[in-house]
Amino acid sequence: MRLIFCLIAVTLFSCTENVSEKSDGNIENDSVRKDSVSLKKISLDSLTRKPDPVLLLIDKINHCVKQMEDLNYSEDEDGSKWTFYKNSLMIDLDQLLHGNLLNTEQLKTLEAVVFSEDQQAGVLNVFENSGGTFQSYTIWMFHKTKDSVYYDILYNELPVGGVYGLGKNRYIITGGGKSCTTCYSDFLKEVEFRQDSFIVNKKFDINYRMGETVTFDYDPLSRLFRYECCPESEMKEDNAECEDICGIQFYYNL
Repeated sequence: MRLIFCLIAVTLFSCTENVSEKSDGNIENDSVRKDSVSLKKISLDSLTRKPDPVLLLIDKINHCVKQMEDLNYSEDEDGSKWTFYKNSLMIDLDQLLHGNLLNTEQLKTLEAVVFSEDQQAGVLNVFENSGGTFQSYTIWMFHKTKDSVYYDILYNELPVGGVYGLGKNRYIITGGGKSCTTCYSDFLKEVEFRQDSFIVNKKFDINYRMGETVTFDYDPLSRLFRYECCPESEMKEDNAECEDICGIQFYYNL
């Protein structure tokens, strides 16, 4: 009996000693085990955390925009698919705009929408996949009031890249891009929200061809609007519209 007890004691001592030797001799494995435990904890926390409802809405909006832009007329001759996604999109966008102001992360995630700085107005750009060389967008402009959100729609436009508030429900919108294989266009508009629609008070645009050097920009801080066009010599006859304003710079006083 005493012999059995001794054997058990020796066995337990040797097991304890082996464990401590392994722990002392393999510090990296110990840290890996600790890390794996912390990783499990983090992953479990992320599973139990409620998803951001705003980001879920933004994901739905981005999905509808992509579906609309992937459609072409050969796949959707009667426009029923485009209308379906558009209706879904507008429901989600309206719900989003009726909520609180979006934070920086949420704004970055929202791909097709451009807001003014105060988020009281903005645009939604959706590419019209017509299948030809002409490229255009359907643009929804929106304006938020205390009680509602108003929309106005424009077809066959180039995408808006900036929305800048001027006060008294007036905004500057700027945009442009490639409109055909070698055609480009930039624009600036002063728009005003009146009752339930947007009125274009002033508009400046420039059309030019590939290879021409064009400067067309607006600084919202100084309210300086500058455009300058310097066509290549071989392009001047092809684009008198651009040649006529070459070198012009002016302030857009509002």
